[in-house]
Amino acid sequence: MVLQSLGRLPANGLPNGTTTVNLLIPGELYGPRITQVDMRFAKVLNFGGRRADIGVDLYNLFNTSSPSTFIETYDYATNGATYLRPNAIISPRFVRVNLRFNF
Repeated sequence: MVLQSLGRLPANGLPNGTTTVNLLIPGELYGPRITQVDMRFAKVLNFGGRRADIGVDLYNLFNTSSPSTFIETYDYATNGATYLRPNAIISPRFVRVNLRFNF
């Protein structure tokens, strides 16, 4: 279709008809702001000449599910049905317990 209207292949065009064209200027459109809260609670305990570090890490404390990546390909055959659809979301809430002994 582009080949017939231009009379040649566009820049970076392939003979099979696939052509990559930027619809937007790179860096102009961004997804929604991602707000994620991570916390760490820790305590150091001393036992004479020994030391114990006890801690709890909380990742994604409020369990936000904002999208982190999007499908950036506009498919002409489907009229862009999947264009800018979320491709991945932030990892769910996660808790990690830490225990370390120094002697």
